[in-house]
Amino acid sequence: MTGSTPSAALRRRWSWPGTPTTWAISELESLLDRAAADELMVVTTVTPHADRPRSYELLAGLLP
Repeated sequence: MTGSTPSAALRRRWSWPGTPTTWAISELESLLDRAAADELMVVTTVTPHADRPRSYELLAGLLP
């Protein structure tokens, strides 16, 4: 990719912007399966900072 750095490419690989109906459940399940993980650590960069708790609440609502 022209103008991309390795860190930018990595961020795109692990960033899934969208809504729960467009990507979240299948992407999270796939990631957990590939990693053979039983837990998930998430960092959100939603701005403004005051909106970040809602981002975590939405994500928590997707998981069993």
